[in-house]
Formats: sequence, structure tokens, C-alpha cells
Amino acid sequence: DCSVQRRHQKIIEEAPAPGLSSDLRNELGMAAVRAAKAVGYAGAGTVEFILDRKTHSFHFMEMNTRLQVEHPITEMITGTDLVEWQLKIASGEEIPVKQEDIKLNGHAFEARIYAEDPRGGFLPGAGPLLYLRTPNASEDVRIETGVRQGDEVSVHYDPMIAKLVVWGKDRSEALIKLNSKLLEYHIAGLETNVNFLLDLSNHKEFVAGNVHTNFIRDHNDSLFREEKLSDAQLANATLAVVLTDEMDLLKDAIQRNDHYNPFVVESGFRVNYRLIRDIKLKYKGEDVVIKVKYGESNQYSISTNNGKSWQSAKGTLSECEDG
Repeated sequence: DCSVQRRHQKIIEEAPAPGLSSDLRNELGMAAVRAAKAVGYAGAGTVEFILDRKTHSFHFMEMNTRLQVEHPITEMITGTDLVEWQLKIASGEEIPVKQEDIKLNGHAFEARIYAEDPRGGFLPGAGPLLYLRTPNASEDVRIETGVRQGDEVSVHYDPMIAKLVVWGKDRSEALIKLNSKLLEYHIAGLETNVNFLLDLSNHKEFVAGNVHTNFIRDHNDSLFREEKLSDAQLANATLAVVLTDEMDLLKDAIQRNDHYNPFVVESGFRVNYRLIRDIKLKYKGEDVVIKVKYGESNQYSISTNNGKSWQSAKGTLSECEDG
């Protein structure tokens, strides 16, 4: 099922399709075979149908004479290698199994990680991948990508960064795994759709399997709730700025062979004085100023405009009980 789309392009797919009976699935398969035979086609291909979610009648849309981007979810639930089969067919060999030999096992999701701005109409983005950390691949998690940290997402090509494919014993387990692995994606340098995919896959109607081609449009208000920046996010962003500056200072000092300088060893070191620094952040065009007081042994006290305060030690934050 590839129903959930934006700009008429897929962003999340799953197999087997939710709410589809085995009889209807067989009908779709036989219709696909008839379409291929009608034109004498031999090779790997994908036939697409559109299904009326009320009457369950289906209609032919198109046939692609190739594998689709979402072929990994088919491979995950059937234990097959469609790319290998494609090569075998091209070299004149026969497929090693019959249709009746293929059994469905479990459930699989594929989420497409894009460099795009969901709140800006899903417009594609471009720029450097300054930081890229992905989930670890395993037997039930596939990470398919063609980029690495430091690469550039170009305006000349599709802005897809990766495909995240997960498998579970059933739809519920696969969905939990999808959410878990999306949380392990960390990308800096440009806007991505990772957070949107999390909101989408956690939406109650998606969880229930009520997917359709107008899903995003019909649930626009609940998927795009008004964003509010929390004090915790401000404090974490401020700490990230402080630690980044500290690393840059240390790298520069090492190059100058000056890394034993107390002003470098002890970040924010001052004689008989605790440095208090204003960090200026920008959110939706507005400036936000956060105060940071430097302590001993790389400890920091961070205060927001709302009177909340946080203590940081060894790169981790904890909110002060007295606020």
C-alpha cells in the first residue's frame, strides 16, 4: 500500500496493505499478470492499481517496467531478493519459485527520508549534510541510502536522503519499530521530513490502518499543529551552541599548540569571576536570548526568559527544582 502521499508522491509504504482481504489480494495479483501477458512482457515490473476504499473495486493505473522504490517491503515479508530475480530473468534464467510457493510473513513499513520542508508545502531542500547519524541496520531493519555525512543534497536530483525499512511479526510491532528507528535519525544542515513522519506514523487514523490518498489533506490540522518551542528545547539548543564553540576553541588551540591554556582547558575560565554569556537564538524570525553562567569543570547554568533554569554537567541537562 502506497496511499499516503504528498504532492502525488509516496512518502510511506507498507506491506501487506491494511484492510485487504486475501481474496482481493489474489484478484489484484491475477489482474497484474493479465496486464503483463496482454503486452507480452517478460521481466521485472510493477503494476499499480487504485482501490475504492468503500466498494473495494479497483482500477488499473499504470505499469512500470522496473522495480519500484518500495520493493524492499515486498522482499521483507516474502523472504525474496527481487533484484537478484531481475538479473536472473534478464540473463534468460527462470524464477526459482512459483507464485503459490510464496508465503507472506509479518508486516513491513518503508519511510522515505527527504530533505524537504513539510510545513512549507513539502518543498524540496538542498544543502550540506553537516551531521548524519542513522539507525543501525539488522535483519529486520534496512537502511538504504546513497549519501554520507558531508555530502551535498543537490537541486539537480531528487531530495531523498534514504529509505528506512522495518519488519515486524505484525503491523503493530512493525509500526512500533518504525517509530523507534525514526527517533534514531539525526540530521543537521538542512530541513528534513523525519519529524513529520513520526507525527504521521503516530496519528491515530494511521495506527488504525485507515490510510488513503487524501490522508494528509484530510488530517492536515492534526498533523500540522501549531509549533511551540519549549524551554527544554531552548536550553538544549543553547547547550549545543556552547559545546560547539568549546570544541572549535579546542581545535584552534591544538593547531596553535596552545591547548594547555587555562582559558581553553576550563571553558569560560575567568580570574575571580564566573563568566555570564548571552546566547542569541532565532526562531521563526524572532530573537531569543538565553543566559549561560559558566561554572567549574565544564558545568553550566542556563536560564530562559520564562524564568526556567537548567544545570548542565558532562553535556547533559537537568531542570532546577526551584525553576
